[in-house]
Amino acid sequence: MENNSITRTEKTKNTVSTFSYRYMAKAAFWISFLTIISKICGFGREMAFAAVFGVGAQMDAYLVASLIPTVFFANFFGTLKTTAIPVYTRYLGKDRQEAGRLARALFSSAGLFSLASAAVGLLLAPYLVKLLAPGFSGELYFFTVQLSRIMLAAVPFLALASVATPLLHAHSSFLIPAAIGFPYNAALIAAVLIFGGRYGAVAAACGLVIAVAGQFFLQYPALRRGRILAPRGAAAEAEPELWVKAGTTAAGTGKGVEAWARAEAGAGLKAGVGGKAGASLEVEGETGVGRSATAEVGERPEAEAGAGANAEAKTGADVATRTGMLYHPGVKEIAVLTVPVLIGLISAELNLVVDRILASGLAEGSISALNYAARLKSMPEGLFAVSLLTVFYPQLSRLAADGRIDKFKENINRAASGVVFLLLPMTAGFLALNRPMVEVLFQRGAFDARAAALTSEALFYYAIGLTFTALSALLVRAFYSLEDTSTPLKVSFIAVGLNIVLNLLLIGPMAHAGLALATSLAGGAGLCLRFFLLRRKIGPLGAKGLLFQAGKNCAAAFIMGVAIWFVSQHLSAFWNAAPFLERAAALLVLIAAGALIYLGLSYLWGSREVRFIYDIVRKANLNKDGCLNK
Repeated sequence: MENNSITRTEKTKNTVSTFSYRYMAKAAFWISFLTIISKICGFGREMAFAAVFGVGAQMDAYLVASLIPTVFFANFFGTLKTTAIPVYTRYLGKDRQEAGRLARALFSSAGLFSLASAAVGLLLAPYLVKLLAPGFSGELYFFTVQLSRIMLAAVPFLALASVATPLLHAHSSFLIPAAIGFPYNAALIAAVLIFGGRYGAVAAACGLVIAVAGQFFLQYPALRRGRILAPRGAAAEAEPELWVKAGTTAAGTGKGVEAWARAEAGAGLKAGVGGKAGASLEVEGETGVGRSATAEVGERPEAEAGAGANAEAKTGADVATRTGMLYHPGVKEIAVLTVPVLIGLISAELNLVVDRILASGLAEGSISALNYAARLKSMPEGLFAVSLLTVFYPQLSRLAADGRIDKFKENINRAASGVVFLLLPMTAGFLALNRPMVEVLFQRGAFDARAAALTSEALFYYAIGLTFTALSALLVRAFYSLEDTSTPLKVSFIAVGLNIVLNLLLIGPMAHAGLALATSLAGGAGLCLRFFLLRRKIGPLGAKGLLFQAGKNCAAAFIMGVAIWFVSQHLSAFWNAAPFLERAAALLVLIAAGALIYLGLSYLWGSREVRFIYDIVRKANLNKDGCLNK
């Protein structure tokens, strides 16, 4: 009978586990879908800008001025999306009301800090514009400064939106944060098309402020419905919470010691007092702000005259003044975690700068080719890998906060399996169809056959590291879930250094393609190092099973890649002569055929990810808060 009970329990656990993975897969599917739609809207935004402003001084001024809020501030506040989740999740697992206080303190702190930063930006705007566009002068320079000052009004909303997103993610609300691109693009398109002809780039600058504000206000109702923020009067209403501060002198130490404690109003309270004496206080207090409570020392130590401990009883309203709306220990923890993450982002930008510096000494067009190829390579990362990691990251943080390391490792293994399943066929597709993709997407006007050749060559070597980059992002989030941001930073420095060395070794024989290959190889080395350090931190990660599954995925992707490459080679004359629409249709048919080959082989070889894809297409549905029904 006991064995049967254990069996039922295990079955229940397995059911819950599988159910959770299917839920996360459904959420990742819908995030990817919304991201695709948002990118289409973004393309419409660029079309609106092109139609109204074209290529001229107004557009140049707008693009330079927009760098100040979108680069200087967006990267800084964007780190909160990474660092806030593990800390907030830990508080949420212990005390929801305390987590609400952290959320409100985080909003207050970010809001005030962003206001101060925007004020400083207003003063430094002339210098920032000169730094970003040293060639601007005269009216163009002063106009750009004016636009940048208008756009700085978006910084507080940017900060608030950056806080709202991780809080919603921590409560498994993924779709509303994924949809914030819609109000952003809609506001900019409306501002440009309706007012751009009359007010020029000033209309676009005002539209940017409204667009960023819309990103926050779209998320705010979900915060309210989920009661994520502690009500402003929550502290004052918490009469049953009695905070007592008692001071005394510990026997034999001569040192003053004190203790804060919380108890039911009027109830006896025991609070440990520090110091070598290790005495305890028994306190009885009355409710009411500012009322004093008497304290008697149980097992009273020998104390100096007047050592009868005077205690102050404070209700929750006084706690609000003690901690403040701005201060919460969790805010400090998040700030400490943010610094290494921000430095890591800067190091990644440094890597890009070094690549462009080296590429500037190569043939004309090398920098542009690397840029176009990198953008193509990043598309599947942003659409699929990032969506999957967005869903898994809060779950990893919850498991780490609960100390469920075995489940934590299981989720890492499952997320890694999903990343490999999604990105290996895309890697094979880039390797097999890099030239047709580049020609269909870019080759027109000034982008000639030479530019297509340079870009497709860079894309081939960038594609090698596609899966490495996504898996590294997963392991980085695993470290962040454990509230360890220093280890990923150290690995980032090592990877950047290795990339620079490989750049210098490969740029001679391979030109700009060597820079792309160096990026992929450094990404692979960084992945191995992160895996080793994480394994040393938490134990085995089930790599054997993952490698076995990845081996089957590699075989399916290889067969798919060879098949579509073979067909594309027989269409070489068609690629050169056919009109754009026919070439685009043929490319889509090839991609669809490759996907069917890969999915068919994966199904035959028993891939669990194929079953998840079937489930999320068949059963995905939403509730009123934008969460997926479980």
